[in-house]
Amino acid sequence: MQLFSSPQVCSTLFFAHSRRLIMLYLAWMAVSVSTLAGTWASQAHVAITAGGHTSVVRREMDHHNALQAAQGESREALFKEEVQTHMATYKGCYKNEGVNRVNKHEGKMLLSMCLLKAQFGNKAYIGMEWPQGFDAEGVAECMLLSFLPTMEKAPDSECTKELAMDVLRLGSANRLAVYSVDSTAQILPLMGCYVNEGAKRKGGHKLDKTILECLKLAREDSKSYIGMEYPEGYDREGAAQCLLLDTLPNMDGVTDNFCGGEKALNVYPLGAAHRLAVYKVPS
Repeated sequence: MQLFSSPQVCSTLFFAHSRRLIMLYLAWMAVSVSTLAGTWASQAHVAITAGGHTSVVRREMDHHNALQAAQGESREALFKEEVQTHMATYKGCYKNEGVNRVNKHEGKMLLSMCLLKAQFGNKAYIGMEWPQGFDAEGVAECMLLSFLPTMEKAPDSECTKELAMDVLRLGSANRLAVYSVDSTAQILPLMGCYVNEGAKRKGGHKLDKTILECLKLAREDSKSYIGMEYPEGYDREGAAQCLLLDTLPNMDGVTDNFCGGEKALNVYPLGAAHRLAVYKVPS
């Protein structure tokens, strides 16, 4: 049986069929790329660091692996990115004035310290106000809030008198920049878990201190880092031995899980026997 009447007909049918296959392949590729892009977008977010550089930090396990791979100071940039994009969610600018004014400020501090105090105080929101009243960069009045304010909202531009890390609003005079607090976020940068024993062991611990108490001592003594160790030696929840440090310790490092037997708020490792969980003091 003759299928095609001539070579010309055969050629025409062949090219028509090939064109259809190519179009179907291109359509499939477009759907696949779109799906893949959506997956990537859900797993990563773009974060702007204090130095103005841009990088992609994958969420969940990939971000955890990045932290484990990073050592010492290189971890700090990752935490700065997280603070800017995930830990502090901006909720708006509010007019803190007139009959609705609230004066429950905790004092001047960095936004990261305000977030940390809110975490440990079980508060859902913070407010930052009047940064122009302080010489230190990135510092403003901190207010801990259980609920969103009932004050009148103001344009966001009225809360941008000064910015923390170049992106986070700090409010202004009678203007409260409000952020929600992620209770599960690790706001305080964990710089690593170190083996504090043998010839390299460092002593001078302050006994029975929480992370906030240790940070307070460090700031009063102008120290750059704190170390938490041996929480199993204390009955008080969240307490451990506190070590004040000028620099990162010259000790062998191990993975963070060796410091995570006990955690403050189920977030912050408190070290273990001869295992020092080292944190960067916000500055």
